[in-house]
Amino acid sequence: MEAQATRRVLLENCKLVTKREDLRLQVSTGSKSGGYQSEKGDEKRAHRSHHDLTNDLNPCVLRSDGVFGNHSVLAEREPRAVIACLAAGVRSLREEFGDIAYFMQDAAPHDLDVHKSLEVATGRYRAFFVHVVEHLANLGSLRPDLTPRDAADICWFYFGYWGYYTLHNENGWPYERAEAWLYDMATAALLKD
Repeated sequence: MEAQATRRVLLENCKLVTKREDLRLQVSTGSKSGGYQSEKGDEKRAHRSHHDLTNDLNPCVLRSDGVFGNHSVLAEREPRAVIACLAAGVRSLREEFGDIAYFMQDAAPHDLDVHKSLEVATGRYRAFFVHVVEHLANLGSLRPDLTPRDAADICWFYFGYWGYYTLHNENGWPYERAEAWLYDMATAALLKD
């Protein structure tokens, strides 16, 4: 619910709200947020909203079983299926939360709390790729010239914040095309022939 209110405020104002105090002021009016009323503790709720949204962007990293949205990446036993599941999971997150993620990326330099929340979420997001790489290594499928660190960096390059953004938002590719291309490139970069 807070994600929807935040998204609505950001989109209706056609500008980036960079500070949680600005968001609190706009949301507390009730006119832009579907009736949210100002009460004592708004600043804490606004910060919690930033924190929750940032963590919502990365549900995969909060679960040890490798579930990424509706996609169980670490349950896959075939290397190409691991990457396909990863590409689909990241895509579903981008479709659901991408607009908020990019607004938060823009807000982080201007708001210390948003910056800290985003830093924690980014660390968790990147750490998930380490688990993916370990899983691929256990399946014996990583290219022999890659270190685990290099492989995790390659995952981040293709499936971090900017892969889908560049292809879909900037280049206008449909998500289906972007997912297929990211899968093909990541597969070629990570897996043995």
